[in-house]
Amino acid sequence: MPQTLLKFLSAVIVVLGFEGIASAQAAESLGDIVEDAALSIDPAAISVSGVSSGGFMANQFHLAHSAKIMGAGIVYHCAGTPSFSCNYSTFSFFMPHDTCQASYVCTALAREETFFGFYLGPPDAGHSLQSAEDEAQAGRIDALGNLKDDRVWLFSGGQDRLVPRDVMDQLQAFYATLFARPEIANPADAIDYQKLDQAEHAMVVSIPGPPEANTCGDYGPTFINDCDYPAAGGLLDFICRLDAANAQPPGPDDWDRDGLVQFDQTPFLQEIDESASMHNRGHVYLPQRCRNGETCPLHVAFHGCRQSEEAVDETCGAGDDCPALHFFRDAGYNPWAERHGIVVLYPQVTEWGGDFDTSRNPRGCWDWWGYSGADYFRKSAPQIRAVNAMIDCLTGAGNCGD
Repeated sequence: MPQTLLKFLSAVIVVLGFEGIASAQAAESLGDIVEDAALSIDPAAISVSGVSSGGFMANQFHLAHSAKIMGAGIVYHCAGTPSFSCNYSTFSFFMPHDTCQASYVCTALAREETFFGFYLGPPDAGHSLQSAEDEAQAGRIDALGNLKDDRVWLFSGGQDRLVPRDVMDQLQAFYATLFARPEIANPADAIDYQKLDQAEHAMVVSIPGPPEANTCGDYGPTFINDCDYPAAGGLLDFICRLDAANAQPPGPDDWDRDGLVQFDQTPFLQEIDESASMHNRGHVYLPQRCRNGETCPLHVAFHGCRQSEEAVDETCGAGDDCPALHFFRDAGYNPWAERHGIVVLYPQVTEWGGDFDTSRNPRGCWDWWGYSGADYFRKSAPQIRAVNAMIDCLTGAGNCGD
């Protein structure tokens, strides 16, 4: 395969479908939300993070738009490149785009969830670096020098059955080598790599309660686990250099529900077909002080696979044995955002295609293997273009698609 690992770095439309958008619950336009709140975003204080496929997207977006992103928090990701095994194996020729690497090298998905039980990773960070340089020189992502002064927060769970720790180790090596380049020269402490041995594959949060209620080792919907560890707070604290005077962690309920607003994503999808697998709705959290004229940072939080609102409601709202935890509400960002005055954008993708259709997006993941097209990790990628347009709407740097 000709694609190189930046695609994995660079860490399903659909339940409703495009044809179902008109019948969906009406949502406010993002432009109206900006106007009504008199929103003022600091364009020099924009950051990204994500979990699982959202971690892959956070990394891809960080590299693609490093000129406007000051840092990234990545909860599970892959720093990979097309491996020898995938390049020369027979089965790779029957898989679209980079499905082989995604299933066998960047994750242990094939080993854990299919009958093809192999893990061929970890990927090679050295090839990732060459890929990043090639893409930047071609102008398909921003110049790597824009990473100067950026900060990166990484997380790995020791019980993660889908993204082995050696995969995250390669991502750490990738960023460390990049940050050491003379034109970047970021200090070693610009990377914070957190490891929690008891954590499974999920967004890890801290919910007060008895120890027996801890869900840290669970695997499955809604992929938000209580590990007595506030990952969202940790990454926001590190990336945004939060006020040390407010170091006491907020409680999970210390945020204003009126500040969480649903918006219509469809204006940002006008030039994108259904292969982008974008949801018709997104969410944005506006802390009280950011609705009162104060200039605030912006953080973009990417959910993981099977974490769209429909996926959660269908799985856990039908009496299944799981709490209906929504990423935009329960992943732990909002209390820290309220405490420190950070606007949080929660864009959404959703399912596209049948359960075993790897050429599409049956689990509602952000695109890190190429179902939306071969450019999925570049600035020209449909999902990256759409989210970038949402950011420009919030900052006033572009129109809101209205």
